[in-house]
Amino acid sequence: VSTPFYIASESYGGKMASVFGMALHKAIVAKTISCNFKGVLLGDGWVGPVDCMFSYGPYLEALSLITHEQAQ
Repeated sequence: VSTPFYIASESYGGKMASVFGMALHKAIVAKTISCNFKGVLLGDGWVGPVDCMFSYGPYLEALSLITHEQAQ
């Protein structure tokens, strides 16, 4: 098995891609699957709702879309 294999996802799919990547890695280590797994690619992955929610205010404020008071 020489072809490199990557898992790619975006947005909410980031949750599934990261969990699937971990499960695949464990299966490769356990030798139940043979695969040239290279990694997981996440584009704007939504992996932690709390972390994502707390980042919206500062991000929108940095873009001058909301005021500092609104960000708080």
